[in-house]
Amino acid sequence: MRRIVSAFLSLLFVLTAVVIALGDQPVMDKEKEDFLLSSLAGSYHVIGRLPDSRKTYSGQMDISRKGHKLVLERKINGVKITGEATVQSATSDNVPVIRAAWKQGKTEYGATYLLHTDLDNYPRLTGYIYYSGKETGAPGMEALFSKETASR
Repeated sequence: MRRIVSAFLSLLFVLTAVVIALGDQPVMDKEKEDFLLSSLAGSYHVIGRLPDSRKTYSGQMDISRKGHKLVLERKINGVKITGEATVQSATSDNVPVIRAAWKQGKTEYGATYLLHTDLDNYPRLTGYIYYSGKETGAPGMEALFSKETASR
């Protein structure tokens, strides 16, 4: 009986260690991640609203791939800003999302974008914008539309 209890506790310990080591972010299939990173590269029209504000903005964003990350080159209201993003999984359903970060002046922003496609299968991203490292009262919103769609 002691051996069974000991084996059960050992197994429980190993499973707990594995869950802690993996964290709460599900692991995404590398082929799916590679496909998403490649397919998101391109130029986008941006429409958005800043966090804790009613002020809207528009501009453009160029997304390029660099290894397992995306480089964001934003040009909003004539101001150029560079940031980074990664493809991650969210929720227990492993929904792919884009987590982005950039700094404008002294303010650090983060964003979580959901991935969509238009009727021609061009990527479209929509998401919430928030402050990194401090409380965001009302998150901002942003939508990115592929410029490829607009050129048709």
